[in-house]
Amino acid sequence: MFDNDLFTERQKEIIVKIGKDHKEKLDKEKRRVYGVHFSILFVLLAVVFVLVLTEIFNPGQGLIFAVILIIAAGSNISRNSKVYENLKGQDDYAVGLHFVDKDPRVVGNADNRLKATRVGTLVSGIFALVIALICLLVSLFDKPTDFSALEEVNGTVHSVRLERERILISLQDDDREYAVPGIYLKKVDWAEFEKAAKRGKSITVLANTTKEGVRYVYYLEVEGTEFLTREEVSEAENRNLRIGYALAAVFGAVALVCPKYYLIFKRTVYKKNKAKEIYNLEYTEEELEALAAAAEEMVGETEEKTYIKTGCPKSYLFILGFFGALGLAGVAGAWFINDGVLKWLVFGFALFFLLLALIGVYDCLNRREILDGDTLTVWRLFGTKNIKVKELKKVVIKPLQTESIARTGKTFCRIGNLTKGLDRILEELNKRGVRIEIFMK
Repeated sequence: MFDNDLFTERQKEIIVKIGKDHKEKLDKEKRRVYGVHFSILFVLLAVVFVLVLTEIFNPGQGLIFAVILIIAAGSNISRNSKVYENLKGQDDYAVGLHFVDKDPRVVGNADNRLKATRVGTLVSGIFALVIALICLLVSLFDKPTDFSALEEVNGTVHSVRLERERILISLQDDDREYAVPGIYLKKVDWAEFEKAAKRGKSITVLANTTKEGVRYVYYLEVEGTEFLTREEVSEAENRNLRIGYALAAVFGAVALVCPKYYLIFKRTVYKKNKAKEIYNLEYTEEELEALAAAAEEMVGETEEKTYIKTGCPKSYLFILGFFGALGLAGVAGAWFINDGVLKWLVFGFALFFLLLALIGVYDCLNRREILDGDTLTVWRLFGTKNIKVKELKKVVIKPLQTESIARTGKTFCRIGNLTKGLDRILEELNKRGVRIEIFMK
């Protein structure tokens, strides 16, 4: 939370008390944050290690992901370390402002944490369910290679090369190119094959019958020596199928665990947190009346003349366009991946991002807010709603968005902090006695 000129002496005393309590245990708080970061890093590195062991990632990819995770964790730890070191030199009030939105004794923090948990489990559960369904459907409909439908090709080697996780073969007097897909690559001893498949050597392959583009190879023999057999192809496909079902099971389990975790959290942790709440930083009715009376003296007759309209910043559209382009590139690029399960995983992720980007662009172009006199009206994806200014209880400014809370306690609307014109609306609402809070989550 940031300081607010409208805080009363009662609220400031509570913040000082919270700051004093936390200042005595800053080192303990710092160690706790370190522990959380290292635990998350350990789990993610373990996941990467398993993916390498199961050959979903090759060692190079695993190393890249591990380095990225370590750098990200190190950056967060360093940033938090600087924050805690800086807090040691601050007074109790400044320390209290930092911890007031985290302290379980503050009224409302239990509800905020419950809400964050609900949103997190919902998003995670839906995402995991989508991935599980994609993996399951791909595995169910991924039929094994029908060798009777393949064409045997006998020819003379012109060149062989290893490129982009597949072996490419060119034959003399044949303008088509043949490729061993990445899924079967580990079954082929590339060093031995490269020695054997010299230019002019006779070669036999079983390839698909496509009339255009690269023909994929499912059997490979050079001068009577087999380098990829039917049994090895079937074995690789079965392994790929098992991985697909395993991924579907893992993500399906995550999708099932998410709502269960939320219900357990609500029945246990939330109730305990709720019981700890003793400090109420909300304005009392008397304090609100005093603020409203002071605001009325300042507003005068300007309320009727007020008309402020917001707009979507161009940066939003650029960001959404970037993610849309990534999604579109992923959807197109997925068809160049030979591994069946990986292809549909990439396709699913990319399509998900593309759809989100398209919905975001539509929403951004149609979303706006207007403060007209004493009425605040908002346009959203699923409709329009309005509220009288006097019915607003407070406005909470968070790092990414600003929430308007009605006197009923329900959230009236959320506005992105980069929205053009938002600062003018907040300034006007503040003049009319609407409490403005700034929280840093």
